Amino acid sequence: MRKSFMRNLGLTGLTAALLLTGCAGTSSGNKTQEITDTTITASEAQSQEGSQSALNTSDDASGTDGALSSDTSSEGQKAAASQAASQTSLSDIVTGDQAKDEETYYQVKAEKDAVEIDIENLEASFRIGTISQEDFTSQKADLKTQEDYLDAQEEILEDSLDLAYRKSNPALPEGTAEELFSQKQNLEAKGDELDRSEDELELSYRSGDITRKDFISKQTELIRQKEELDREEELVERALEKMGYDD
Repeated sequence: MRKSFMRNLGLTGLTAALLLTGCAGTSSGNKTQEITDTTITASEAQSQEGSQSALNTSDDASGTDGALSSDTSSEGQKAAASQAASQTSLSDIVTGDQAKDEETYYQVKAEKDAVEIDIENLEASFRIGTISQEDFTSQKADLKTQEDYLDAQEEILEDSLDLAYRKSNPALPEGTAEELFSQKQNLEAKGDELDRSEDELELSYRSGDITRKDFISKQTELIRQKEELDREEELVERALEKMGYDD
């Protein structure tokens, strides 16, 4: 009976040991599972945060690109609009009325001469230190813009007037070769006189003795006389060439 009892105790101890081992294993397994689950959850959270951050970064970049694209597009539209407006005004400058277009042409040339003197005076002021670098740069840029625009106007008007003049086919002056040479000399003398008058007028404006408005008015008249003189001289030269004389 004792043996059997001991044997039963042995079985009972073994069974208890196995039960305790199983419980410990189960408890350890549960704890391991909880840690694993917690680790996965943290990893997933980090992954989600990273994905969200990437999305936010992408959205921000897209927004920035969109803003830059919008700004660039806006600047391009402004430039195109400015260019279109400039082209429209330049094309409208030619009216088809030769007398009116000639007057506009003379005025444009006179205004451009004034701008050129304005630039020279501005540069002189900067050299002696009466104007700052910032003001000099800004004012010169404005004057250069005016000069470029006047250049474009002058070119368009000149081409239009030259074409109209050629189409009019002006008659050549008549006379002997001696008379034509005498006429040519007289025209050249008048041209020299007009050049001297122009130099004096420009000096007066450069030194501030006359206003810009007065300069442009007087310069316009001088340019008109010089242009008319140049045409007369050209016709005399063509008449002499027809007679076999060539400069």
